[in-house]
Amino acid sequence: FDGTGFYGLTPCVSGGVVIPPVRARVQVVADTAIYAAPALDMAIDGMLYAGQTFDIVGARVSDDGSLWYQVFVGSNNYPYIPASTVLPLEPVPF
Repeated sequence: FDGTGFYGLTPCVSGGVVIPPVRARVQVVADTAIYAAPALDMAIDGMLYAGQTFDIVGARVSDDGSLWYQVFVGSNNYPYIPASTVLPLEPVPF
């Protein structure tokens, strides 16, 4: 991990939005809030819904040991979601 959240890969910019390099694609299997950090007490305004697909741009393990994915949602905000709420559509490289 290089501190940027992009694991050493170079993001690009389009229309002022930083588009991170995609690491894997996942499908949401359970409606979930989005979080500012990998912790249940860090929910922010927004939801992802079962059936939607998103690109994973990072991963973190929370203080309680659970795995969280950082997802690209189309803005310069890269929220976290619990890994238990998604199904990887391809191998997740971290």
